[in-house]
Amino acid sequence: MVTDKEETFVDWDVQMSAVACAVGDMDISVSSGYSVSNAIGGSAGVDLKFVKDRLGGTLGVDYTRTWTTQTSTITKGTVKSGNCGVMITKPITTRRSGRQFKGCIGATTETGTWYADSHDEGSYNGVKWIAGATSMCVKPGDNPPLSRCNGSGNFI
Repeated sequence: MVTDKEETFVDWDVQMSAVACAVGDMDISVSSGYSVSNAIGGSAGVDLKFVKDRLGGTLGVDYTRTWTTQTSTITKGTVKSGNCGVMITKPITTRRSGRQFKGCIGATTETGTWYADSHDEGSYNGVKWIAGATSMCVKPGDNPPLSRCNGSGNFI
């Protein structure tokens, strides 16, 4: 297994609350039920358990780790009338990627590519969550769906 690249970046918006479409100003605070996980993935032929175990042992990263919001907090954002919005995290993600091989030294064959995303833990107003900035994603509108401010796809 070879790690070809490691990068740390602000990842796509992560939803932390329900989408609110305001008729009159509305406040949003964090609610339970949203989660973010460290992740391993790859192409066909890659032994993902091997990648997870190898990276976990080498880097000390628990790739089974999940963060979930469990309490309400005084952190709130306001969605102004005529807009739809959602509370988000702009997570700081470290992505490692590379290739996996099989065979003997000098006679290896590439079996596929892999990636592994991990997050560090942060704490905001006593709520343990992933490191990154908590913010609002707000756009003009009367009805869902609300598209991400950073990244593709819609919030649910």
